[in-house]
Amino acid sequence: MLRRMHRMRLATKHFIFLFLGGLLVFGILAWSTLVQSEQLFRAQTIRDSEIIINRTNDYLNAYLENVQHVILQLVSRTDIFDSYDPMYTEKALQEYADTNNSIISTILFVKDDGTILSNTQLYYDILGSGELPDVFELAKGNYGGINWSEPYWSSLSQYTVAFVRPVGGSQKGIVVIEINLKEFSSRLATLSGGEFQTFMIMSAGGRLVAGNSYSKLLPYPSYPPELPAALNEQLFELPTGTSEMETGNNHLIAVKSNMNRLGWSLISVFDKGYFYGNIGELYATYGRATLLLVIILLAGALMISRTFSQPIITLAKKMDRVQDIDVPSYLSVSRGDEIGDLARSYNSLMSRISMLSKDIVEMEVKKRSYEIRMLQNQIGPHFLYNTLACIASLAYQNKNDQVQETIHSLVGLLSITMGKESSLTTLAEEIQGIEMFTQIQNVRYGNRFTLNLDIDPAVLKVLMPRLTLQPLVENAIFHGIVPTRQHGMITIRAFRNKKGVRIYIRNNGIGISKPFFQKLLEGHPHDDDMNRKDGLGVYNVNHRLFLYFGRPYGLKANGVHTGTIVCVRIPFTTERSQV
Repeated sequence: MLRRMHRMRLATKHFIFLFLGGLLVFGILAWSTLVQSEQLFRAQTIRDSEIIINRTNDYLNAYLENVQHVILQLVSRTDIFDSYDPMYTEKALQEYADTNNSIISTILFVKDDGTILSNTQLYYDILGSGELPDVFELAKGNYGGINWSEPYWSSLSQYTVAFVRPVGGSQKGIVVIEINLKEFSSRLATLSGGEFQTFMIMSAGGRLVAGNSYSKLLPYPSYPPELPAALNEQLFELPTGTSEMETGNNHLIAVKSNMNRLGWSLISVFDKGYFYGNIGELYATYGRATLLLVIILLAGALMISRTFSQPIITLAKKMDRVQDIDVPSYLSVSRGDEIGDLARSYNSLMSRISMLSKDIVEMEVKKRSYEIRMLQNQIGPHFLYNTLACIASLAYQNKNDQVQETIHSLVGLLSITMGKESSLTTLAEEIQGIEMFTQIQNVRYGNRFTLNLDIDPAVLKVLMPRLTLQPLVENAIFHGIVPTRQHGMITIRAFRNKKGVRIYIRNNGIGISKPFFQKLLEGHPHDDDMNRKDGLGVYNVNHRLFLYFGRPYGLKANGVHTGTIVCVRIPFTTERSQV
């Protein structure tokens, strides 16, 4: 592991240490923030639940106060209890029941002689109420006060709780009010109910007073709300505050309030999955934030590492190109990173110095020799004879315009190839010579081909050896298009990319194989005279490009079914001092 680290690039080491260190720091901070956020969220959720419970308790107390207020009003109505007219008493009780129908289900008055009157006298006479004797006993134990029963089933009010109070000091009778628990439960459900939440009110004796009959969290029938004995006992024994519990496959959170004035407790129950559902969303949000943080940290570490190492790499590349040091001096190499690269590049540079001067002289001699051979090969008696014969034929046919244009092209071509002192020319001049050359050949062969130019203006001033493109175009005409006896197309496309300038010459005539073109580049074509001539032109062009610009540049060809594509690779150079 240590040896591998030792061999790593300096930029890689810097990137790894920076990224892992930053990721560790940000990871610790993010985890700490997530834990704190989770704790705060849980505390806030429980606090909100407790607030809802307190508000529900306030509503419950107000509800009970209304019941007590109705009882006190009834107790003060001596005319009702002193009347000997049952119809009058029933009518008065019915008025109170109708006025408070959202609270009261049934009102009963038990006289001291045992007579029972009700606001629904007919129903009572028919159905009766088996729980009333037990309810009457509550009033006997607390004269002058209001007492209440455990929840029970009444034939008149169904599932209910009774509030009782004696009437008058002489015990004229007892007032009994059975409350409407079904309406009471429906109203509480709007405050504490929901798909993932339910509630219940437990009496001091452990009986279920009210609950949300539509909830699926707890297993009890729609009406009356009655829980299984084990679950009822489990809820009754819950401590005040927040607790976790399980019922079958449900994992629940229960928040239990303190007892109110009646000794009742409100229990709010949540589905644990829903209770902590937003915590899961919190984790997902932190996960997305962490992923974004890692991406930003990765990009930042990479950018910093590249900023740190790029100057060293640039310096190493520049040292590779130094060629003017007089006395070689070598450095010891013991590192595997960019600093070691600098030392190796410097040593490589020094090893080339001793041969540099000799190579330059030899390359200059070869350059001049190949230029002379190229000129002799391209502008020879054969080309001049055929061109002059073509001009004579045009003159004989009285095609004076074409004669003038051909002579103009020939003079211009000779001026470009023979009249310049420098062996370098611009791409613009080279293209101009190609246009003149192809005009002469089109006149000679009767417009057998079309020249199509696609030249990026940005590369028109780039420098190249003179007569680089003309031999390639000549090969395309003579050995690509003319043998097909059909109209051909020669396309020249030039543009700049990251590696320099690329010039593509394509014809749609006879194709050429890669192995044969490779032999042309090496100067070893087949033995027939035509191929030796073609091979000399291709070889001279490729070798001159190498002599001027170095190994990465030169010719490359791709043979296709209907022609050949030759690529000329040169650097983007516009100053003669740079060549």
